[in-house]
Amino acid sequence: MVADQEPVSSEHKWWTQFLGRPTAFYMGPEKIAQAARLTVMFAAVERTARGRYRVEFQPITATRAPSTPGAVTERYARLVEAQVRASPAEWTWSHRRWKLRRPLYGAGANALDQGSG
Repeated sequence: MVADQEPVSSEHKWWTQFLGRPTAFYMGPEKIAQAARLTVMFAAVERTARGRYRVEFQPITATRAPSTPGAVTERYARLVEAQVRASPAEWTWSHRRWKLRRPLYGAGANALDQGSG
């Protein structure tokens, strides 16, 4: 639930390409999971009828083992992107995902900086 919050005031941001645009994701869930050694799950929600939904939980991390920085957040971003592409009308487009602009300097090393995003 906390993964899709806008990381405006947080230093824990992960920049990646999302729907073709540089986008910041809040890394809080990843940091909490790593600190507590928890398995991270993605809740894929599908509307089946008016007022009816199907939820499927998919593991983002297979084990409680430590992962490389940003790996959990990157996997989350890919799962959200796949869900949006599969059913764009169900995504809340009004939440201003691209309000935050990536700084030119001091952004830190992550997926975009390394050319993998």
